[in-house]
Amino acid sequence: MAEEVKTEANADSEIVVVVNGEPITAFKFYAELEEQAGHQVLQNMIIESLIMQEVQKQKLSITEADIVEQLERLRKQFPNEQSFQYALMGISQVELYSQLRVQAALWKLGTRNITVTDEEMKKFYDENKEEYLEPEEVRAAHILVKTEDEAKEIIGKLNDGGDFAQLAKEHGLDGTKDRGGDLGFFTREDMVPEFSEAAFALEEGAYTKEPVKSQFGFHVIRLDERKAAKQSSFDEVKPQLRQEILGEKAIPSQKLIEELVAKSKFDWKWDRYSNLFGGLSPQPQTEKTAE
Repeated sequence: MAEEVKTEANADSEIVVVVNGEPITAFKFYAELEEQAGHQVLQNMIIESLIMQEVQKQKLSITEADIVEQLERLRKQFPNEQSFQYALMGISQVELYSQLRVQAALWKLGTRNITVTDEEMKKFYDENKEEYLEPEEVRAAHILVKTEDEAKEIIGKLNDGGDFAQLAKEHGLDGTKDRGGDLGFFTREDMVPEFSEAAFALEEGAYTKEPVKSQFGFHVIRLDERKAAKQSSFDEVKPQLRQEILGEKAIPSQKLIEELVAKSKFDWKWDRYSNLFGGLSPQPQTEKTAE
């Protein structure tokens, strides 16, 4: 108790900022943070802890390949690459990696006892063959800026022999800037119409001579490579087929989390959070008595 009082006293005496002579102490600041987001933050921390404990219990491993796989799953939730990159703006690499690691763990737990046969994959392929018709794709890089004048200035530097990747790193606003503006391969439908129209009209190695305006800002686009449309064979898409069937068979993440919470024991030191999981009724933590 004395330690707790001492800690609060130290926090109350530490000043975060003084506003027109009125101090805001660290204690008040942390109390406000807890009031606004404490329940959600603590719930997320507990759920993540439960998930990773179960991963260890089941002797599963989360590899870098699993993280990349979840990143691709996340990417597919967006209508195009630009929307995906825009959504990642403001999310740190550490935070993104942590979220993907949890999703990878849920995927491993939800699919660990599921098998997919070649017969299932072949049947799925034959019934959904049109989904594996690969449309024309291009690989391009871009530099996204706020204003048309900025874009025109960058185009001028490119005309003078400037390095596209370096200019992207210096001026780009989205997550592609750290890889020279590279967007990877995409179809016409992956990008907003005005972006696709400009990109697909370019010759390989060429860049737009005028800024391309979209809902995200102004782009300077360079086309790097082009792939013609083709029908993917069964063997080519077997890994994808397996993942899609696994996804259909997997235990839903919410069900997994509810089961983990329901069977876990909690020793609540702060009673105000003891009903954090509502009606899920986790088991109370019992203290061992000396024999």
